[in-house]
Amino acid sequence: MGHARKTEAFFYQSVEKHQQGDIRGAEKGYRKILRHAPKNVATLINLGILLKDRGELKQAEGLFLKAIELAPEHADGHTSLGGLYARYGKKNEAIACYRAALDLDPSSTDALTNLGTALRFIGQYVEAYELLTHAIEIDPNQAKAHEELAAVFREWGAVGKARAHLQRALEIEPENAVLRLKLATLLPIIAESKQQILEYRERFGEKISTLTRDNISIENPAWDIERTNFYLAYHGMDDKPMQEAVARFYQGACPSLSFVAPHCRTAMPVNIERPIRLGFISRYFRDHAIGWTFGRALAAYPKDRFRTFLYTFEGDLDNVWQEMSKQADNAVILPEHNLAACRKAIAADKLDILVYSDIGMEPTSYFLAFSRLAHVQCVAGGHPVTSGVPTLDYWLGNDLGEADGAEAHYSEKLVRLKGISNNYQRPRLQQPAKTRAELGLPEAALLYTCPQSLFKFHPDFDHIVARILRGAPEANFVLFEGPHAAWGKLLMERFSVTMPDVVGRVHMVPRLPLDDFINALALSDIVLDTVHFGGGNTSFQSLALGIPIVTLEGDYARSRVTSFLYRHMGVMDCVANSVDDYVEVALRLGRDPSQRAQVSAAILAHNDVLFDNDSGSLELANFFLELFGQNPGETLVQAAGL
Repeated sequence: MGHARKTEAFFYQSVEKHQQGDIRGAEKGYRKILRHAPKNVATLINLGILLKDRGELKQAEGLFLKAIELAPEHADGHTSLGGLYARYGKKNEAIACYRAALDLDPSSTDALTNLGTALRFIGQYVEAYELLTHAIEIDPNQAKAHEELAAVFREWGAVGKARAHLQRALEIEPENAVLRLKLATLLPIIAESKQQILEYRERFGEKISTLTRDNISIENPAWDIERTNFYLAYHGMDDKPMQEAVARFYQGACPSLSFVAPHCRTAMPVNIERPIRLGFISRYFRDHAIGWTFGRALAAYPKDRFRTFLYTFEGDLDNVWQEMSKQADNAVILPEHNLAACRKAIAADKLDILVYSDIGMEPTSYFLAFSRLAHVQCVAGGHPVTSGVPTLDYWLGNDLGEADGAEAHYSEKLVRLKGISNNYQRPRLQQPAKTRAELGLPEAALLYTCPQSLFKFHPDFDHIVARILRGAPEANFVLFEGPHAAWGKLLMERFSVTMPDVVGRVHMVPRLPLDDFINALALSDIVLDTVHFGGGNTSFQSLALGIPIVTLEGDYARSRVTSFLYRHMGVMDCVANSVDDYVEVALRLGRDPSQRAQVSAAILAHNDVLFDNDSGSLELANFFLELFGQNPGETLVQAAGL
């Protein structure tokens, strides 16, 4: 047998080992080939793929670049390099590689699928849909294309179509654990009905139990799964058992999540005299609701008592991040999706306390929370539903925002603070203000506005809105489009079924820039808070303008943010105690402009307590000091004269 044929045979033996999971044997084989044939393009690519999957991204990149240099006409090299850049979070570079591969081989289902995936990641869903559909037309058994097309349909809210494509992918690859998990955790974004919610939740719980019993493995959940249980929180139900069940599943399926930082392998220090090392982490420390909410809180922590660390992830970092960075002693940008690198970077800072501002909104911070990266780990209420993650110690709640017995709602220990633990900057109405017509609002009507994200519109809210519109025939109901036009279409279709007689007075306004959005709130007569999961930022914004918000307190904190703000102000006119009361308050404010003006005046007279106030942050700082035996005697709030 000639040298070339021996190399080919050895190559296929190594590939077989790779496919069978013998990574060490495959790597040894690939490297032996390259010692004798350093320009073997297929081996360069395969070894690069092996190293990429193992997280050795720089070494993999070098191999892919060498393969492309040697054989620029081969699509596989470009495709493989694109996959690595996607893993890095370098989306534009990945897209360029995939387009190059597709130019070389327009019928390549791998190139079509990978390009569709990359475009989905940057929000170009229509082109992604077209590419993925074309890949399936060429090869109906392309499981990855079905999986990615399911992700597009899921994002558009077409949960039935998403489910069908995931099922088809699983038929093709029945042992694919990632597909099983994605199918198990699929949830509607815009629910057709309460019954649909109940059915999906029941399936979710059953499938997670099955997957846990089956002891499946997930190598890198932040990359492989790319989502959390976010939409569970909008169902108005007790999520603690389900969140804990999911967390137990991930602990078993991915043991590497249970990393413990070296400094946390010893007992928590007490009575320390040095500054406490305090970290805050979120992907959304930028021009986002989380950035607006937490953007100024860090400045309150006394420099002689705390050394502060701020963490976010690679992406479009803007002025909000830059301003937040100035408040911290150290600001760190963590690598996208690379849990091992993120853990290493945070562990190096030897934190005493790490605060996750919004667990559950995106996967990387959620999966990082399974590790012990600080002696004390806390969750703030950016996404106000328990995490279920056993390594999170405290839920930083508020006494006025929690129901009696709310401790049972959390896997974490509930801390009932008194103040608002962030320093929210008072929103301002830009001048000159725009008119209703300029913003696309109905001009001559009583406007009830609901400025919430469309996934907050639980089917239980439909009949409440219908009753208000029937009781106020001159009124219009205004809501705002979601990031996808399909969401609004699905919601309007539901309204056509649940309130057909008044759906003609429901107006879906296009998404607006922040200043115009606040302007639209100012032009509203009354704001209606969604039930089960109400407003957060929008409540601060509306109350800053003196716009009455009708709200109904539920059992869980996520339905009580608006009433919590009202309680801080001591203005309770718009806090309903039942659905009937909610409807009556909304109609009374609509029918009586003088009462509406009185409520607005009361809000404006008392809303200073909500804004530009460090007292809540200082109260939280005092709690942290006490955890480490540094009780200052006089509280920081008192010392600041607040």
